[in-house]
Amino acid sequence: QGVPVEEDYARFHFYWNKGHFLVEPKEFTYKRTNLSPDEVADYDKLVAFVGTFPANLLEDSERNPLLDDSGRQRTSAKLIDTKRLLGCKTQADLV
Repeated sequence: QGVPVEEDYARFHFYWNKGHFLVEPKEFTYKRTNLSPDEVADYDKLVAFVGTFPANLLEDSERNPLLDDSGRQRTSAKLIDTKRLLGCKTQADLV
């Protein structure tokens, strides 16, 4: 008989190659209904954690806020140092 082979999907590569761009986006997305109860709980924790991130408020070169058409300060996406984040063992490591 043989020994079953398990694939480790938890491995995260910190570089890109051509193969990454050949994978369709649908391969990385899942409907909530397709997740296990543990995966749903983990996802909810991740959403709550990301919700604690401060907004990345946009300013001009003189540090004046940039406003949208409704008068709200504009924000932008902020890059996350995923490698450092994955290396954190405690909440204190995030600071």
